[in-house]
Amino acid sequence: MGAKKNCAEEIRADMEALNYDVLYHNVSELVKTTAAAVGNSLSTWEDRKVISSISSRLKTPASICRKLEKKRMPQTFDMARICCADLIGVRIVTMYTDDIYRIAGLLKKSPGIKLLYQKDFIRRPKKSGYRSLHLIVTVNAFHNGMNVEEKCEIQIRTMEMDSWAELEHQLIYKNANRNRAIEAELRQWAQELAEQDRKLIELRKRIMTPPKKVTKRRKRK
Repeated sequence: MGAKKNCAEEIRADMEALNYDVLYHNVSELVKTTAAAVGNSLSTWEDRKVISSISSRLKTPASICRKLEKKRMPQTFDMARICCADLIGVRIVTMYTDDIYRIAGLLKKSPGIKLLYQKDFIRRPKKSGYRSLHLIVTVNAFHNGMNVEEKCEIQIRTMEMDSWAELEHQLIYKNANRNRAIEAELRQWAQELAEQDRKLIELRKRIMTPPKKVTKRRKRK
């Protein structure tokens, strides 16, 4: 316990020395502003709401220590910046599954954001049932008097995927007591929500597709 506490305290001190919370703010605000602009453009084009919410978070020193320990890496903040892609995270929650890929495509083309790699947990869900599209990017930001490139993980998922992930995080990820029955039920629920996402797209298309006009033939005299 003492070693973990010391690790977290050292990483917190390193983050404060680098003014990393300021860098986090600059990086996350750039990504959120770009995502909002992308969402507004798509909403205007589609004539409907595309993005439900955009949020961000900075990984805590304790969480960074756990991740470095899991990776069997030296527990320093310099190493965390090298081997951890999700110290800074931005989450985009969409209305529909197909919106995820539209948003991702436009973000990849946005100035100041460069894609490193992508993890598609929608087409290939995790064993737990987790679904989301992750873009690991570098972001050009101004920090401590210079331009820097900092990594950021952008998660894009639907409201259904987000509600599932939040519940799984509380019940499983942060819970040391594993319950196989609950895990199995969560996997089943993830599949049901994925099917619901698919049906919602079909319903949206039916609602938003204008009915065909029926032309009446003139009677011959």
